[in-house]
Amino acid sequence: MPPAGGAALQAPLSRRRAVAQDLQRERNRLEKADATDTPALIRHSIGFLEKQLAKLQQDIDSHINNHPGLKEDRELLTRIPATSR
Repeated sequence: MPPAGGAALQAPLSRRRAVAQDLQRERNRLEKADATDTPALIRHSIGFLEKQLAKLQQDIDSHINNHPGLKEDRELLTRIPATSR
């Protein structure tokens, strides 16, 4: 069972994941669009998605900070060192 407030994070986390994927696709398009007249349109889209992603992350962080159990879980997870294979 998710900690208190955890269920409310599902929608913004899912949306953040989708926006991050859209942003990556737009960045990939930009690399291919240098030879055409569309880079301005793609840059505009990238700017929009970057702002949306930042706002979603801000909302997620705020939600986590307002729920002690989630905040504690995040702190524990960020203390675990990453390992490489």
